[in-house]
Amino acid sequence: MGAVLSGLAKTAPNSQLPLLLITSHGEKPPLNPPPQLQFDIRSLKTPPRHICDTHNGMSKCLQDWANADPGFISCRDAIRLEIQLAAKVTLDGYKKNVLKPYSKSAGVDKDTLCQRAFMGEATPRTDDKETTPDTDKGGDGYALSHELPESTSSFRPSEPGLRVGINCLIGRHRSVAMAEALANMPWPGWEVQVEHRDVWKKCRKSKKTDKRRDRRSRQDENNVRFEEGMG
Repeated sequence: MGAVLSGLAKTAPNSQLPLLLITSHGEKPPLNPPPQLQFDIRSLKTPPRHICDTHNGMSKCLQDWANADPGFISCRDAIRLEIQLAAKVTLDGYKKNVLKPYSKSAGVDKDTLCQRAFMGEATPRTDDKETTPDTDKGGDGYALSHELPESTSSFRPSEPGLRVGINCLIGRHRSVAMAEALANMPWPGWEVQVEHRDVWKKCRKSKKTDKRRDRRSRQDENNVRFEEGMG
């Protein structure tokens, strides 16, 4: 099953806003093409087993659990600051290389386009659903690897202006919840799109886990037999 497109920001029809694409995924394989910003959040606390077994990061139940975790909130805010920094660099290039040429060729008033793009016409994404490479430490709870765009001369309005990758181990729980949380925050001047590459990927049970469960089962059986013998 392919990536799940969770939703889009509510923007004006034919809007020329640059696109902020946030993608959640598992540790392997890496995103292709690589995003400009990549955040590894495997160090964040894993949701309880009873939530992981029945919910993914698009579920309100798991999102409520994540939003009650101070570590998750701190990580979310730190990631947002990193994205805002890269977004400013991208918007500066967008204003210079896209808005000006577009306004001249299309006969559209430049001030109107700039106001639309930079005064926050875009709103946070909403929808009706329940919703280790070499890195530098970006703050508590996540590792950051990023490469700010050197040039936006080849940028087109239909292409992502800034691509952000967020990964946990499998790509079903923490990274999905983080991508959803970020996408629902205000991003003035941007059209926001979020997708989840591995949200339907099944968790693989390790052999060690199976062996531990087998040992516990045998131990429980022995305890029952011992108690019956004592009776």
